[in-house]
Amino acid sequence: MFGPVRYLWEQLGRGGARATVVAAARRELKLLAGVGDQLDLTAARQLLADRLHRRWQQQREPVNDPVGWFLARGLPRRATCRDVRCDDGKRLDTGQACPACQRDIDSRRGDRRRLVEEVTAALPDAPPETRRAAYGQRLRQFAAEQLAAEQERREQAAAERQVREQEAARLREQTAAAEAGRRAWPCSGCGRAEVAGWCTRCEQQRACRQAVEAAAVTAAAAWAVLDDPADVDAIVEHTAAEVCAAVEQQQSAAREQGAVPETLAVLAKLVAQSAADDWKRAAVERLQNTEESVREGERAYAAAMRNAHLRRSRDTAFQEAHTAAAGARRRVAEHLLNKRVGAVLQTQGRVRMADAAAHVADGTPVVPCAAGSVEPASPAAAGGGSEVYARGAAQVRAAMRSEKALCQGT
Repeated sequence: MFGPVRYLWEQLGRGGARATVVAAARRELKLLAGVGDQLDLTAARQLLADRLHRRWQQQREPVNDPVGWFLARGLPRRATCRDVRCDDGKRLDTGQACPACQRDIDSRRGDRRRLVEEVTAALPDAPPETRRAAYGQRLRQFAAEQLAAEQERREQAAAERQVREQEAARLREQTAAAEAGRRAWPCSGCGRAEVAGWCTRCEQQRACRQAVEAAAVTAAAAWAVLDDPADVDAIVEHTAAEVCAAVEQQQSAAREQGAVPETLAVLAKLVAQSAADDWKRAAVERLQNTEESVREGERAYAAAMRNAHLRRSRDTAFQEAHTAAAGARRRVAEHLLNKRVGAVLQTQGRVRMADAAAHVADGTPVVPCAAGSVEPASPAAAGGGSEVYARGAAQVRAAMRSEKALCQGT
């Protein structure tokens, strides 16, 4: 990179002078590498070497201070326009003449031509010497006006920048104040102070309730007769009871190992979410065997087989057709599940299930009452609650097995 000016580079010695020049060269390389998308570090090095060669060729006097020459004349970019890609009137990325410089030159030529016309119009009969003196005076006056206008623009830009900085500082203060206020909110569940609306335990409990609700609604959407509210309510309650039983079983094991309430809440959420995912997979699998899903799968299979002649082999065509059919059946099943979930949410089962899920996250067992509502069990009734869970879960699993066997048999 310093090859074109090796004579000056050798005069720098080995001390801090070279380190100063190298640091300045690295800054210029970073600027050059960021000029265009096509300029990498190698191209930037070549451009900087060309610049040093060009500046050295323009040097007409002996260099008494090599460091000063590098810092002030050899390395810096020189441009008469505001385009950062301009250097000595040429574009760094293309190597062509800088259009911005040319526009500035044309503008200055136009200004001088206009000033000549003004002076000529004002002094039509004056001798050339007088008009020349008047033109020089008018040119200096015009240059002063341009400098004053440029200074005014800079001051205006500085004022606008200051206003933007003040506005940004004000917004930061408002954001910080709002965040401090939000963090000061008490917990909506337990009332604990300064937890930004929800403490960790209550947030996990809420997520657990939502997961239990999702599992129960999904089971009812896939296995219940939607026109029968009693059937919807029964499956909702049984599914919520089964998920609650799984949560209680895991919490009991964790409680024996000395788990704290926060850990129990997180465990309840994870178990409930896992159960909700399992119910959704089972529901989608069941709905893939419905008439709508099968019909859509057959259409996708037929459409894929129409292009079988474009495949490499018959086996490849069959494989792609089966994959397309399976994907179509799954998409229809997911659509049907979403549609049936919306129907379930319109029934009373969602209310009963939500009441049941509300008592899950804190580890309190849940037992359905005879009237159909759900209440937390007392410690004395906790042992008998597992039998109720088992009966409800067995009914749902039996319904699932019968439905699957019926679909597989057809």
